[in-house]
Formats: sequence, structure tokens, C-alpha cells
Amino acid sequence: MCKLRIILYLIFLSSISPICAADYSNELRMILQQDRYADVHHTEGAVLLKLGIESELASYLKGGAAVYGALPIRSTPGELLGPNGRADAILGEAWIEIESDSSSARIGRIRLDWPLLNSNDMSLMPNLFEAIDVHTRYDQHWAFTLGHARKMAGWENGSDPFAFVPISEALYSSMPAFFASPYASNNITVTLAGVNYNSENQTAQIWGGRVSEIMDQAYFEITHSFDATDIGFQLLHQDMIGALKDYRNSGSAIGINHTIMGIDGAWHYDQSGLTFTAAYNQTWAKSHNQSEGSPDLCYGSGDVLYTSGYYESAHSRHGAGGYKIGLEWGDSAFRELGMKAAYTDLVEHNIHFHETSVSLGEMIHEIAMEGRIVHLTNGDEADSLQMRFLASYSF
Repeated sequence: MCKLRIILYLIFLSSISPICAADYSNELRMILQQDRYADVHHTEGAVLLKLGIESELASYLKGGAAVYGALPIRSTPGELLGPNGRADAILGEAWIEIESDSSSARIGRIRLDWPLLNSNDMSLMPNLFEAIDVHTRYDQHWAFTLGHARKMAGWENGSDPFAFVPISEALYSSMPAFFASPYASNNITVTLAGVNYNSENQTAQIWGGRVSEIMDQAYFEITHSFDATDIGFQLLHQDMIGALKDYRNSGSAIGINHTIMGIDGAWHYDQSGLTFTAAYNQTWAKSHNQSEGSPDLCYGSGDVLYTSGYYESAHSRHGAGGYKIGLEWGDSAFRELGMKAAYTDLVEHNIHFHETSVSLGEMIHEIAMEGRIVHLTNGDEADSLQMRFLASYSF
């Protein structure tokens, strides 16, 4: 069945290209990964093939599609292929975009780049959404965004990365007690609106959003650049609403009512190619227990908070506060040889959670390679170590 689906998707893509000029975005990606915790060594590996196409259908209309198909190298249930650990495929992108000189609106299965919901491409499959994404610009400084998402697929859909499911189902692992309760709704969607400002040495953004039946949220960030220094400030506020608020009022310890402030600095040393970073986040919750739930899956490795690492986050730790320091050398995006190292210390209810990571990567022509080690110290639990190698070829 999987092979038949892949063949049908390939036929669909190839049938579009003769209609008009098309751009292709194809990628072959491989990840080998081992996780070690206590006496357990869990090893998995997989290969992903993405075949994408984008065409201009008219002067104001574009369309695109992308197929994602994966095969296991070592077939074990885990992060890469989900709990089933099997070969699978999905029509991950299929969209239409209407655009003018200053505005665009894309609808369908798409990637998103919103600070409070995005297509983190940190694993085998990126996060993908059934959504509408509207952008408009005013002169060279101002940009406005309006968006609405109702389903998602990808590596942060823990039930099955290769299936589009309602947002509520994707969030289940974050707050299982709530979603198993009679208060939960299957109709959860995410709606966001944002304003961005950019000038020569300053950027700012402000966003408001609602995860229906879960929370309202507001986010503000401003960054100022000096000669060799960047200084940033952020503020995130969340209030629970609807079904989650009713659940909390019924006596549950799960709730979301907090404000998180963050400051961030980066110092660049051009002669050596080094960049040093330091960040701090602090959380204020309305009560001790009301930060014990958070739909951190909406954020994941693309978490907007300055102190977030690959896995540890003030969201995944339910409103924890703490600091992060980092060092980068060379190209941080790994288009050329580069190295990144970071240490994060988050404190939740007086328990410390640490993440130490080191990454080394380089891109040679169309082949990108990255090796990464992440060490986690989870309070009183056993330490864990993850070693990952990623290679990708774009064609």
C-alpha cells in the first residue's frame, strides 16, 4: 500500500510539470541516531526522500506540492519514524498561493514560519500544517501576517509523523490527562496575527494568538544591533481559556497562566570567527500549580524562548526559568564549516535540568553534513546522551 501511494504521488507531481515552467525542490536525507539512558541503548536510522515542485499558474497565482517518503535503516519505533517505525509516505505539501506586489495568501498543506507555531526542520520530517498564511508589506520596514492552522503532520506529531491529524490529537502527549477528560475538544485550532518591523540596526515583532479551548497568547520581541553586539528582549504571556479553564476550575492541577520574560546577548569577534551568546528567561505564574501544563509541542525545537535547547525548554519544563550560554565558530548555518556548543540550565520547582550540546557541520556543494551530541541531566532521573549524524543532498 505504501509503495502504491508513493507511485501515485510521483505520477501527480510529474503530471504538473508540463503545464508550465516549474521549479523543483528535491532532497535526500539520512539520519543515524543513538540514545543512551540508564542501561538502555536505543539506535535508529532512516532515509527520507522529498520530491517537491512549484509552478507559476498565472501572473498572480502559484501552486506547489511535495511528497515525503521514508524508509527505515534500522526499523525501531522512535523519534524518526514515530511509534510504528515503518516505511511510509505522505503528500506533505499541496498549496495554492495568490500574490501581488505587496501581498500573498497561501492555503493548503504548507510549511509555517510563525514564532508561536512553525515547521521546525530539526529531524527527519519537518512540521507541516493544513493552514492559511497571509502576508502583506507596507514600505520596506513593516510586514503583517495573519494565519490559521487546523491540522499538522511531521516529527512533533508523536502519534504518526506521516499523517495529518487535528491539532488536539497532536497535542495529546503534552497534556494527556486533559485530552482524556470530558472537557477536551477535538476542534482545537490555532489562529495568529503578527506585525514585524525591520530597520538597519533594529528588528521588532508583536504577535497575538489563540489556541482554541486552550489559551490566549501574546508575544513581543525587539533586537538592537551595535557594531559587534546584538541585544534582545522578549515577553510572552499566556492565559488559559475555554475547556482547559473549565478543567482547571474542576480541580485539576493542569493550567496555563504565566508570563515569561527573556533577555539575550550575542558578541561577535570577526577576526577569530567566534560568537559568544548568553540568555536568561524568568517565569511568573499566577499560582504554583498553574504552570504544570503547557502545549509545548506547539513550540518544540523551534521554541521562541531564548534559553531553549534541542530538547529542554521552559515550555517543556512547564514554565521553568534559567539561563543558556553558547559559543559558535564559523558558519552557524553550516553552509561552510561551523561549530556550535551550548549549555542550558533550567529550574522547575527547585530541580535543575541541564542540556549540553555540541554540533559540527559543513556543506560541500549540495551535500550537507552535521554531527551532534546532546547530554541531558534530568533532575533526579538518570542522565541521557544522544548522538546523531545527519546528511542531506539537495537536487
